Amino acid sequence: PGSLLDSYARADLTKKATANTPIPSALFEAFRQGWLSGVGISYYPNVVCVHVNDSRKWADCKDPASRYYSSKVPLFFRNLNTVDDNRNLLRNTRSLTDPYNKNGLSVYLSGDVYFFNEQYLHISDNALRTAGFTLLGVLIITFLFQLSPSLSLLGCICVACTVVELWGFFNFINVKLNPFSVSNLAVSVGMSVEFTAHIARAYSVARGTNNERMRSALREMMTPMYQGAASTILVMSVLSLAAFPFFLDYYCITFILMALIALANGLLLLPVLLSLVGPSAMKDRIASENSRTELACRYRNPSASSNIVNKTEKDAETDSYKKLSAWPMQMSPLKVTSL
Repeated sequence: PGSLLDSYARADLTKKATANTPIPSALFEAFRQGWLSGVGISYYPNVVCVHVNDSRKWADCKDPASRYYSSKVPLFFRNLNTVDDNRNLLRNTRSLTDPYNKNGLSVYLSGDVYFFNEQYLHISDNALRTAGFTLLGVLIITFLFQLSPSLSLLGCICVACTVVELWGFFNFINVKLNPFSVSNLAVSVGMSVEFTAHIARAYSVARGTNNERMRSALREMMTPMYQGAASTILVMSVLSLAAFPFFLDYYCITFILMALIALANGLLLLPVLLSLVGPSAMKDRIASENSRTELACRYRNPSASSNIVNKTEKDAETDSYKKLSAWPMQMSPLKVTSL
């Protein structure tokens, strides 16, 4: 009640407009002066006008030589109790204003509800994007240290499983998907590498079949992995004494759960993957490369290997002769002491 549209309806001016045709400009300008001076006086602080001949000059909206530049309409909402309620509000109200923006008008919504809940509209996409780029960085860094694409890929698969499982446990530990939990997911990617990289490295330098190398890697790294998980749990358990539930839910329980999940994936999932599709040992790969190089040399020059052997033996004899000739052959004078 008291709005400009209601005043138009009472004056029967809206009959001159249809659903697709706005109110004529002449009627609008003629009527708004009286409306702002009367029943519309409460809306006066919410409108901004400029001079009709110069849009760079502000003008009083009651002035006949002015025109509307912008206006503000207050909105009131209720029953906004959860994050989903606020997210649905943002989506529904923006679906009403988007058609006007596409037609050339500048209509936007602002306020505390939009300011604080904007982050939740794309929080899932941001979480996936953050975790994905972090996993890509882990894949590149582990490859530079291990020099094995398959080992790096298997390690990243285990780390990705840890992140997905931790994300799934959020509903059970009273953790919502927000910027704090998204940053914790990114941190968990880096912390989970501890439970995969060491096993993969020990597996790559072991000898034997895949199962033998997997057992050797577990015998060598199981105790350090238990110690790493125990140290993480002990450090995070101190936060259980915090007075704020936020620290307990988003840091203490989250990172303790992450350590347990990463340990389980490092001791159960990764060994199974290595046993099934693990690459050959690093020493075997180096020996294979050396053998291929020697075969290539023999194919190109059959006498190359014998020449190399003869040259090596001749160089060894020359080095021995040089060492003997360089040794100082000095005799100390004999001293006779009379008693």
